[in-house]
Amino acid sequence: MDSHGFPDGQTSEHWLDSRATAFADVLSAQRDSSIEQAFIAAAGGSAGVTSLVCGTVLCMRRLSGAMMPASEPVGLLAACSLGVAAVGVGMILVSDGAAARAGHGTCWGIAARIGLLLGVVAIAVPPAAASGIDMAACAAAVLGSAAMILRPLVPPLLAARVRWPIHRQRQRREVCLPASGQHTAIDPAMPAAHAQAGLQAPCPGHLLQRFERYQLPEADCLRGTIHLAVPVGVRTAYGHVGFCPPFAEMPTVEVTTDYDHVEAIVSAAEVLPWGVRVECRLDEPAEEAFEIPINLSVQSPVQPTVATDAASSLEIVLDRSQPQR
Repeated sequence: MDSHGFPDGQTSEHWLDSRATAFADVLSAQRDSSIEQAFIAAAGGSAGVTSLVCGTVLCMRRLSGAMMPASEPVGLLAACSLGVAAVGVGMILVSDGAAARAGHGTCWGIAARIGLLLGVVAIAVPPAAASGIDMAACAAAVLGSAAMILRPLVPPLLAARVRWPIHRQRQRREVCLPASGQHTAIDPAMPAAHAQAGLQAPCPGHLLQRFERYQLPEADCLRGTIHLAVPVGVRTAYGHVGFCPPFAEMPTVEVTTDYDHVEAIVSAAEVLPWGVRVECRLDEPAEEAFEIPINLSVQSPVQPTVATDAASSLEIVLDRSQPQR
């Protein structure tokens, strides 16, 4: 850093240009993300509304007696039943997929399921003169539709079976380490597993995040763990990690997790030289509050000019420190 606070080898104009470029990249990514979210929301809402309207029309016409002809070809009712079930299941899949990508909009899936339920009511009671093929097709369509409608109830039942082991494991994870733990100096070239073992220092309270920053000959690095709290009924959780001092160039961030009790996708949503926003997306809303540990590995290339200037400064200091004979 020079006397004005800018990195060595950079002028104020270069520093401002790099920050403006990074800010423009962030704005462009946010704009693209908002457009994608709008298309996803439109697709999910359209699927839910279409399923609800079609199911309502079919149910009303069947209850009014307009869909019960005196004689019909064999297999026609079977084709109609399977078609209604296939369309309804497709609408539910589109609505659920859109809600999972957008992180909200569970009402779309509810509307699609209500529409499929109304469609099932319209086809569940075939005419008395229906053939065996039609009866079997109606039964298959009703069973398949019922399985798709009741599918959201399966994760809570499975979660209830493993809730006690997860609770016990969370209690063990939140217990502070014993006071006999010792701080160990970590070599930058040490493998990651041994480095993480050396980081286990005593914690007087609930650990939220722990990071270490070190320099290698070719990169400026940071690694550690942040714990994201996921409330009940939420699909998405965020966390922020600041880099102080900021990296000289745009860093590369690798995000992973060892938590395997839920289906989740972790990613670095926004990366800047002075920080990163970590995102965790769940397939289903959280049935209970929990914490998920996110492991971060950050690297930024070291500018050659910085190393050269530091070496030259060291030579000057050594030359000046030699006693004169």
